[in-house]
Amino acid sequence: MKSNHPGRLLIICPLADIYSGVGNFGAPPLGPWRLAHFLRQNGQEIDVWDCNVSESLRLPAPDEHVGRDRAAALAEAFVAAIEKDHDLAKYDWIGFSLLNDTLSSSLGVINLLRQKYPGKRLVGGNHEATVNLNDCLNKSQLDGVVLADAEEPMLALMQGKPPHEVPGVVWRT
Repeated sequence: MKSNHPGRLLIICPLADIYSGVGNFGAPPLGPWRLAHFLRQNGQEIDVWDCNVSESLRLPAPDEHVGRDRAAALAEAFVAAIEKDHDLAKYDWIGFSLLNDTLSSSLGVINLLRQKYPGKRLVGGNHEATVNLNDCLNKSQLDGVVLADAEEPMLALMQGKPPHEVPGVVWRT
């Protein structure tokens, strides 16, 4: 059954840092912004968090995580910045735009957010979620993955359509 209440979604742009091989993007990550615009035009409440422009993000230096996994240290830094920039309690959904180069950090963020906010619906998308579906679901606590273009499937999910009825969505049961 569709809901008249607009959903609240925080979209996390692809995570990047100087150690990921991604570096600075030449342009903003257009997919998450395109998705945000589409969902807003359809009555949803959307915010976007991009680590490349967050003033709250403080990445650990290479020697700050001695004896710890670099991806875990990055995940903690990303979560701290996201929490500083956004009140996560107000969102129904948290969506992740996943890339191969930063997948380990992204999965770490997903797992930390699942521990801290067990009631949030976590969903992944972008190319990595589509081509590496098994890692995205088997190594994280994502509730589901949106394959290929996310606009229509994400809108249907946010409006309350059951995930198994939405084409292009793989949902954990």
